[in-house]
Amino acid sequence: MLPNARPLAAASLLLALAACGPKPLPPAPAPVAPAPLDSAALDRMSETTARGIFDEGAALARQGRWREAEARYRQASATRPAEPTYPVALAAALLSQQRVADAAVAFKAGIDAEEAAPLPNHRLLAEDYERYIQILTRAGRAED
Repeated sequence: MLPNARPLAAASLLLALAACGPKPLPPAPAPVAPAPLDSAALDRMSETTARGIFDEGAALARQGRWREAEARYRQASATRPAEPTYPVALAAALLSQQRVADAAVAFKAGIDAEEAAPLPNHRLLAEDYERYIQILTRAGRAED
């Protein structure tokens, strides 16, 4: 072999190996902004979120964990204030903790939400008002 052949062969081999190495990655595609949500989609998301929170509260209530259930019911009520079920459940959790005055406030919020509904359930409202009177009586506020 020629005296300069060995370094020349090594250089050729290195160039060949470099050519076989990893290729640069193509540029990442530009991020695509998600389509804006319409009000109906936002409403469905809010409803789903509130329902999940309410279901957690119901599970806690079944276990007798009333303070934790109360917190979930408050969160669900804040997420969907027009839903009458959530403040009524909150009132039940408060009654279970002997917090009658707070329960009266929560129960009245449930009644108000039902009355504001596009098609209020009048039979349910009549029952709710009877129960509300009982709660007010327990709270010593029968005159209200």
